[in-house]
Amino acid sequence: MLEIQIIENLQREDVSELEEAEGYEYLMQQSGLNAEEVGAKIGKSRSYVYARLKLTALCMFGRHALRDGKIDASKALLAARIPNEQLQIKAVQYMAKPDWQGDVPSYRECAAHVQHEYMLRLDAARFNITDVALVPSAGSCSDCSKRTGAARDLFADVKSADVCIDTTCYHQKEAAHTERFVEEAKAKGQTVIVGEEAAE
Repeated sequence: MLEIQIIENLQREDVSELEEAEGYEYLMQQSGLNAEEVGAKIGKSRSYVYARLKLTALCMFGRHALRDGKIDASKALLAARIPNEQLQIKAVQYMAKPDWQGDVPSYRECAAHVQHEYMLRLDAARFNITDVALVPSAGSCSDCSKRTGAARDLFADVKSADVCIDTTCYHQKEAAHTERFVEEAKAKGQTVIVGEEAAE
């Protein structure tokens, strides 16, 4: 009965994207259904359900912008995929800011901005992406859930499966790699210069 009630509620014409997302999440928690099964019950694809569910990861700033009509659900999803609240806020601010003519960035412009500013290619990493010991708490990039290849339904617009969406973790690995490189050089008796001296 609860499942039927939730599904009927989700099929109302006036249900908002966030209400829909929260409804799917609640339905899955209460019934044990997965995204594909929920999609079959409501006549939507698994990708559609995954995309809606991801909106529950949107920060409060982003939720307010969505509710107030400053961004639409497609742009909100771009921001929700960023696993850092402060970066989500920055992304939403970009999406909602009108130019001198009063026009806000298009979806395509927002998607390009998010990929350029908040995603990093793993094939260009200076560190070994399969090294589980580099940052033990993060593990291997190949097995990480914050890699586009781990959720292709959500990142169909990103061509490569090897793109990192957690820039904070990526930069931590870069720093750890550099630190390891310096320590190995010092152990070999090499002189290492850093900071202003290195820049000069």
